[in-house]
Amino acid sequence: MKHFLTSLTLTALLPAAAMACEEISSNYKLCLEGTPWETAEIMPNAEGATFIVRPFVMDYIEPYAGRSDGPLAGDLDQLNDFFDFPADTLVLRESLTGEDGRQAELQIDEFGTFDDRVSALMLVDIEGVRIQMLVNADAGTPVEDMRRMSVALFEAADLICPGGCY
Repeated sequence: MKHFLTSLTLTALLPAAAMACEEISSNYKLCLEGTPWETAEIMPNAEGATFIVRPFVMDYIEPYAGRSDGPLAGDLDQLNDFFDFPADTLVLRESLTGEDGRQAELQIDEFGTFDDRVSALMLVDIEGVRIQMLVNADAGTPVEDMRRMSVALFEAADLICPGGCY
């Protein structure tokens, strides 16, 4: 009995980072095990949390400004118009589709002297529930690495409740 209580006590003291999935919003969780984000430092903030794997920093927003029920590409166009990104910063824009029907629009911008960073803006839709993820890194970070880290988040994202927890 004494060993059982000791084991129970030690189990209760394990850090939250040991969880397989991290709830990031009322609808979404990230299951990061086996991804490049698995060792992310998670810094709580007023809107949720920031995930850090140097040089990559990821923040998310749900719901995001300009969210519609139309095509994700239209939402991304609205965000670009709202933030008035210079057209010459765009280096990649692509649509992603998962085997389970999930979709995303990914855009990577190199801001150079404008802001001295590389930014990947991704809108994810699973079963009609949408979230915005933003990955930033230092200027000079290869676009291929930004894409790889963004796609890892796309694949790690999942709904807490099927169809959303409304």
